[in-house]
Amino acid sequence: MALPLGSVAAEGTAPADDAKKADLKPDSVLFVISSATVLTLAGGEKVETGYWAGEFLLPHRELTAQGYPIAVATPTGKTPHPDPVSLGPDAKAAAAVTARLADIGCLKQPLCLDAVDLAQVSRLRAIVIPGGYAPMADLADSPALGRILRAAAKAGVLIAAICHGPVALLSRREPGLPWCFAGF
Repeated sequence: MALPLGSVAAEGTAPADDAKKADLKPDSVLFVISSATVLTLAGGEKVETGYWAGEFLLPHRELTAQGYPIAVATPTGKTPHPDPVSLGPDAKAAAAVTARLADIGCLKQPLCLDAVDLAQVSRLRAIVIPGGYAPMADLADSPALGRILRAAAKAGVLIAAICHGPVALLSRREPGLPWCFAGF
């Protein structure tokens, strides 16, 4: 199974035909990471959030060790923010995890989900969606992610969602059609 993708456009817009395409390698693994930094609770309280650092770092380490090219995409195309609670139990641990994250180049210049070239999704090895609470804020209802997941499901690309990451699968819903993840 093979796979890359990509291009770049502003959130909420479809990439223009002449939009610059990302140069992704065959057999890439695409990490789809939330851009959210705040989660609004049912009572209206706002709490700081982000992706769960370990849910990115561990699969990233293992997939990189196996030689898979890694790409990152977020709803905004901006660098994702780790949930502060996920960085560790104390300042020393948080500094170590933050330093590890800072050394990962693909986190610094993610693709925008709207810019992913759907024609290239079938060439991906997998899509990995780390959790944390942030995916509930911006991935569950992302039309761009829905398009990517539909293309991936149709092509048989592995989709791995970790902890709260499965909420992103809700973006795949299509009115009037059965949900492609029903029964999993």
